[in-house]
Amino acid sequence: PHHACGDLSSCKQKEVLLLVASICCSFTNLLLLDEPTSNLDIAGLLRLRRLIEQSTATIVMVSHDVDLINDVSTDIIDMQAKKLWYYPGNYDSYRLMKEQKEKHNLNQSMVMEKKREQLRSTLQHLKERPTSKRKGGSKKKAKAIASHRKKMEWHDQTMKTLDSSAILPERAGLTAIQRLKLAEIMKNNPDKAVQFALPATSSQWGEPLIVAYDVGYGTDKEAVTKQKNATPEFIEDGEELKILKRDGFLFDCVDICIEEGSRNCILGPSDVTSFLLRILAKKLAPVEGMVQHAAGLSVGYFDLEIVNTLVSTCGPNTTALGFLSQHYPSRTEEEIRAHLTGFGLSATVQGKTPICFLSGGETFRFVLAKIMMDNPSILFLEHPTASLDVESVQALSHGLGQWNGTLVMTSIDANFLRSLEDVKCFVIVPEEGKLRRIVSGEGLQGMDAYL
Repeated sequence: PHHACGDLSSCKQKEVLLLVASICCSFTNLLLLDEPTSNLDIAGLLRLRRLIEQSTATIVMVSHDVDLINDVSTDIIDMQAKKLWYYPGNYDSYRLMKEQKEKHNLNQSMVMEKKREQLRSTLQHLKERPTSKRKGGSKKKAKAIASHRKKMEWHDQTMKTLDSSAILPERAGLTAIQRLKLAEIMKNNPDKAVQFALPATSSQWGEPLIVAYDVGYGTDKEAVTKQKNATPEFIEDGEELKILKRDGFLFDCVDICIEEGSRNCILGPSDVTSFLLRILAKKLAPVEGMVQHAAGLSVGYFDLEIVNTLVSTCGPNTTALGFLSQHYPSRTEEEIRAHLTGFGLSATVQGKTPICFLSGGETFRFVLAKIMMDNPSILFLEHPTASLDVESVQALSHGLGQWNGTLVMTSIDANFLRSLEDVKCFVIVPEEGKLRRIVSGEGLQGMDAYL
């Protein structure tokens, strides 16, 4: 059947764009890709990689997917303080060269600061030295002081030029020692401007939070009704006996147990994983089977539909601070501001920028902050890194790693999953419609082992 692109899911819309791009590649010299991995599933990601690898066109791409950048990029362009910095190679090479350049600038700054202190000390000595009683002694002293001041002015101008060419200009006002200390701190902690400080959950159960038994779901109601009580069919696959997916079902016979404090990722077709996450969160009823939650379990859920609904219902002048103040009247303005700051939203963004004018990354931060205002014990995230830049993805990984709650998500960002410890990865096999645990092997884990 034919559908308008606007009626398709975000994943299907992205697949249509990929198809158009693959057709255009045969007669175009330049291809521009803006976050091409956003809203893709595993199959779409593999098609995107094939498109890039087979294309003869010059490709300019903006992406947060570190693995994709490492695998396909030949050059990196870094934009800092309204300037473009060019680096040959992939993302890992760029990070290495950028770090080396930072160290070089830092060493230069330390030498220059030491030299400035010497000039300042000499100038002070000249001022304190007694004036010669010989003829013209006072003029000679004034001339020497003026000459030394010019040296200091030239030296200060050179230091400003060095600071303006620094890799991180926002640190240019700091001394070399302060920059060095800040760099050591930033190795293990993200910048507050991009941080995600998720408040700790206080509830503990000591038992599985969610248990799903024999869950099945399908969107073709007529076919599902016919097949609901049908006898399952089996096929032999080597030494294994597999149950076939029934007609009309997207998945069936799904069993899963979500342990308290665990990190879980479900891979597979985007629409299918979305339906399964909604069922596990009890936002959608399964066609068959049952889902049980621990008593009193509080659930937080993030997906693109929730973002669009929230943004569309906000007034044109509603800010993040105003929205949360209205919906949480028991919280003071100071508490709400501190909460939003913990999610990397500046004071200007909080109180002056309307929600409808926030960037994709800022909107994600606001929605996640809103969800965490209710202090959920379990958090469902659909493609959480889709609208974030690389630094923000790293900050989100750090924030989730520090959080003591339970996480269930779907994501195709292998580097993001790799950065989270002890992630249990599952995959819904489209042909079978069954949920399988991905077994690690040969040094590979999770999504890497699956790919």
